[in-house]
Amino acid sequence: ACVLLFMSVSLSDFIQNAGFEIPGISIPLYLLLVCIKTVVTCFVIMQWLNEYYEISPTLIIHRKGILFRSEEKYPLNHMKKIKLDQSLLGRILNYGTISLEDAFKVEKVNLYQIHNPIRYAAILEDILPDEIESIHEVRRHLFDGENADISVT
Repeated sequence: ACVLLFMSVSLSDFIQNAGFEIPGISIPLYLLLVCIKTVVTCFVIMQWLNEYYEISPTLIIHRKGILFRSEEKYPLNHMKKIKLDQSLLGRILNYGTISLEDAFKVEKVNLYQIHNPIRYAAILEDILPDEIESIHEVRRHLFDGENADISVT
């Protein structure tokens, strides 16, 4: 923030000395917008850093929040299906979504946008009972805008 403030003040002096005028934009307004953008960026990063999943042999715990912490627990004993969804960009940047389907509640538990989803899907397959159905899908949005599913096992 200090670097942005310094650069903004230095740049504004350079612009005024060079004779350039930006109509309708004042330097204090510009500095205010830079400060607001910095605060919003810091808030988004802190929120992203404080949302995570813990996987234990019996539960998946989803914790999130900065000021108001919330915790959701999902038991693994009734899960019947693991599904891994990755887009093309997700394959390149190594992130994706793992969906777990509960056998009794017909409810899906989604682990959204996690890093290295193939590794965590393998960990969940090892933890869950042997009769679990595992599906790895890669969604390709490149061809004709359709959601073509490719099964990878």
